[in-house]
Order: sequence, then structure tokens, then C-alpha cells
Amino acid sequence: MITEKFESALNDLGSLAGTVPSEVWERLSPIHAQLRGIQEPLANLESLGIISGLEDGQKLHVTCPENGPRPGESVPLSECLVCGQLNDCFRA
Repeated sequence: MITEKFESALNDLGSLAGTVPSEVWERLSPIHAQLRGIQEPLANLESLGIISGLEDGQKLHVTCPENGPRPGESVPLSECLVCGQLNDCFRA
């Protein structure tokens, strides 16, 4: 469910290309690309059941994988999602 909503939001953002002034899209396109970069890891987290069933406001911690920047440490999911090595962590 989260993955579907995320993809829908990305598609909505992407649909702005060519419809907003070029200066605006120049600022939005890097954000769009960054969000596309976490799409696969987000789907992986959801498929593993890591992010399903959370209530609003509930904070989730996950264990950083051995090949992550903080191996074996408990890190907030929000930190995990912005980690530059997230794709590599879930490909290990």
C-alpha cells in the first residue's frame, strides 16, 4: 500500500515536467530523481513487512545491515531511508 501511494505521488510529480516553467522543473527534477532512487528499497522494506502496520506517529527502528554505514546498530527508519547506501544494503 505504501509503495503504491509513493509511486502514485512520484508519477504526479513527474507529470509536472513540461507543464511548469523550466526554472521550476529544474528545481523539482533532482528531488524527483532522489525519490525514484528510494522506490526500490521502499518496496523491499514493505515486502519484508518492515514498514507495514505502523500507526501514525509510531517510530520504527531497524538494524543496519552488516554492509551498511552503521553495521548492526539500531537506526530510525527515517535515517535508513535517506542513507546513500540503502540500495546496496538490500542487495547484499
